[in-house]
Amino acid sequence: MDKKIAQFLCFAGLFAAFAQGVSAQFYNGSQQDFGKNRIQYKNYLWQYYPFDKFQTYFYEGGKNLAIYTARTAKTHLAELEEMFEYKLEDPVEFVVYNKLQDFRQSNVGLSVDEGYNIGGVTRIVGSKIFLYYEGDHKSLDAQIRSGLTTILLNQMIYGGNWKETLKNSTLLSLPEWYLKGLTSYAANSWNTELDDKARDGILSGDYDKFNRLYGEDARIAGHSLWNYIAEVYGENVIPNILYMTRMSKNLESGFLFVIGISLKTLSSEYLEYYKKRYESDKIGRLAYRAEKLNIPSKKHRTYHQFNISPDGRYATYVTNQLGKYKIFLHDLSKNKSKRIYRREHKLNRIIDPSFPVIAWHPTGAGFAFVTEEKGKVWMTIHTVSTQKNSKRELFNLDKVLYMAYNKSGRSMVMSAVNKGQTDLYVYNVIGNQQKQLTNDLYDDLYPSFIDEGERIIFSSNRSDDTLRSDTKIEPLSPFLDLFVYDFATRSNILKRITTTPYANETYPAQYDTINYTYLSDKTGITNRYIAKYDSVISHIDTALHYRYFTESFPLSNGSRNILEYKIHAQQNRYVRTSISPSST
Repeated sequence: MDKKIAQFLCFAGLFAAFAQGVSAQFYNGSQQDFGKNRIQYKNYLWQYYPFDKFQTYFYEGGKNLAIYTARTAKTHLAELEEMFEYKLEDPVEFVVYNKLQDFRQSNVGLSVDEGYNIGGVTRIVGSKIFLYYEGDHKSLDAQIRSGLTTILLNQMIYGGNWKETLKNSTLLSLPEWYLKGLTSYAANSWNTELDDKARDGILSGDYDKFNRLYGEDARIAGHSLWNYIAEVYGENVIPNILYMTRMSKNLESGFLFVIGISLKTLSSEYLEYYKKRYESDKIGRLAYRAEKLNIPSKKHRTYHQFNISPDGRYATYVTNQLGKYKIFLHDLSKNKSKRIYRREHKLNRIIDPSFPVIAWHPTGAGFAFVTEEKGKVWMTIHTVSTQKNSKRELFNLDKVLYMAYNKSGRSMVMSAVNKGQTDLYVYNVIGNQQKQLTNDLYDDLYPSFIDEGERIIFSSNRSDDTLRSDTKIEPLSPFLDLFVYDFATRSNILKRITTTPYANETYPAQYDTINYTYLSDKTGITNRYIAKYDSVISHIDTALHYRYFTESFPLSNGSRNILEYKIHAQQNRYVRTSISPSST
């Protein structure tokens, strides 16, 4: 462990650190809102690591997350300070939760002040940034950069002390798209998800009136505008726009003095720029060849975990509206859906779409789904014929992100989180216990059994093909490649299927004995691909030596991202989830 890291056990949580001005889950006297305390299902013994510019607070199971946060925050802050040409004045405190469900047990967000809102507006209180691990380090990095950007921009625009902040916030009122978009721009590189959402808003005309935008629309529109400014005028003009905006106390003047055009003209040019890009991008794109499931979609409701049963009789899907989720079983022959499970309530809060996670039994007689309730992880087995549920608790796991049965239905392979790591596990259905297969800092996602259950294919951001348990805690690649783990021999040498430094491969599955199918965003839009893993003789001495290689090519060229993907090779069919242009 680094010599600069000192560990300190806090006696009553973080009372000493947060006693001034924070309505969190830690007692703070008269500031506590009566009748508004959230239910806590477990007690947290907080600790912290002091670094040069940061203090990182964590509790049991979060040590690696805390160290990763502090070490990567140093790099992120240096990049942001260079981008905005501004030095952060005060030290930053990170409060790291092992998962979103733990964070939602805190009282952060119960204050009437919008700055404490838990509904996605911010997770910043003064110079304190509240983080939660979502199952991959790419998302954690985005949270760290978003929090640092928010604090940096607040100091840069409104001042470093309360007198300046009060004065400048009174004289300068910025629209929601401005700061939300700039924070998103600094925290996230332009990617396929952002591009898909921006395409919808721009081509539909929803972004024509910026000042009417709020919430997610404001973030996407603002991000795409700042991205346009960086592409056309250069990223170096952004700190000048911010400086002139602050000095003139006028939104219009910031753009007019720096790039020489008004905000109205800028927004018109921006819309025309993206419209031309998206219209030209349609050329050569093909419509997906798939039968649409006849389920009407509704506004402000998300749909995910769509999959059909192995016998092709039923389909399952999950809806989520403001945190209230429902699991539906759809009879394909009768074209009718039946709700078989629902939990939570509609509340203005950060939504956790990572559960329920669903996997069909290979016989099609039922399916399993994993939920998080009252601070615990639960697996439920649903039998289709009896419509009954059998529920059990999953121990020693913080989250389950993905799972799939083997051919016999007696075991599952899981991508699950424990102690701040996302690793592969094999779960014994009858014994209700799991065995860990990988144990390192890398994110192992979307696993499935292949080759009659002897091997497991999965996505990972690991840097090489050797399994180690002593990996250093350092920044990780945000991109995912495909690997195969030999489950039969438990070899610590993986077989690498893809090597794409600037693309993500997800939802891998076996197509036949030498071909694998998966999703990739290498062309800017997530489409279906197939990879052939083969070998040739490289040289001969006392034995034959082979060189292994992969050939891949696209199976689709659609104009919309495929969000989820499942293949049923024996039925020669696949299912996907994507957003149609008319959806919201």
